[in-house]
Amino acid sequence: MDKSANPRRVYRSKAQINEFVAAFEESGQTQQQFCIEHGLRPATFSTWLRKRRARQAPEGFRELRLGFGGSGALTVRLPDGIEVEFPHPAKTAEVASLILRLRRGAGGC
Repeated sequence: MDKSANPRRVYRSKAQINEFVAAFEESGQTQQQFCIEHGLRPATFSTWLRKRRARQAPEGFRELRLGFGGSGALTVRLPDGIEVEFPHPAKTAEVASLILRLRRGAGGC
C-alpha cells in the first residue's frame, strides 16, 4: 500500500515511536494528557506502549504477588490462582528456588 494514499495519516519511524514512548514514561502524565499535548491518537499510542512492553517482558515471565498473612507466613500468589505459602521465617533458598523454576516456565509446581 502506498503510504501517501491517506493524507491525514501520519507515519512515524520506529525511532520516532521509541522517542515518544520514552518521553511519555518520563513525563508522569496520563496517556490521554500526553497524546493531547503531542497530537497523537490515544488508540495508536496505546498500541505502541503495549508492543514495547511485550518486547521488554522476559520470555516465560510470570507475575508474582508476595504478601505476608496474619501468621507472618510469606504467600506467593500466581495470576492463575495458585498460592504457595512459606512458613515464617521463610527459607530464602526455598523462595529463590521457586522463583527460578517459575522463570524457567515450570508452571506445574
